[in-house]
Amino acid sequence: MEKDIITKLCPYCGEEVSLKALKCKHCGEWLDETPYREESVSQPQVIVKQIERKTNGIGTAGFVISLVCTCLSWLPGVNLVLWFIGLLLSFVGMFKRPRGLAIAGFIISIIDFILIVVILGAIGVLLSGLIE
Repeated sequence: MEKDIITKLCPYCGEEVSLKALKCKHCGEWLDETPYREESVSQPQVIVKQIERKTNGIGTAGFVISLVCTCLSWLPGVNLVLWFIGLLLSFVGMFKRPRGLAIAGFIISIIDFILIVVILGAIGVLLSGLIE
C-alpha cells in the first residue's frame, strides 16, 4: 500500500515539493522565513528614502510681488494694485509652512503702504501748490 504524500508547489519554480519542506529541492530557494539565508549575506538590502522639500509658493509669490511693488511704488495705480496683491498673497502664505518669505513679504507690503502714502502725499502737496 502506497503512502499518500501531501505536496505543495514551489512559488519560485512551480515544482512539487513536500508540504514540510523548508527549501525547494529543485531550485534551492527557501520556502519560508529562516533566520539565516545565504543570499541575504551576499546581497545587502538597500533602503532609499527621499527627502520631501516643502515650499510655500503663495508666500514666495507675495514676497516677489511686494519687492516689485517697492520698485514701482512711484507709479500711481500700479503701486496700489501690486501692494494689495503682495499683501494678500503674503498674508495667505503665512498660514503655510515654511513661512519665512511670506512674513518678509508681509512686512515689505506694510513698508510699501507707508511709502505709497508718503509719495501720494508729496504729489498732493505739489499739486496743491501748483493750483494756488
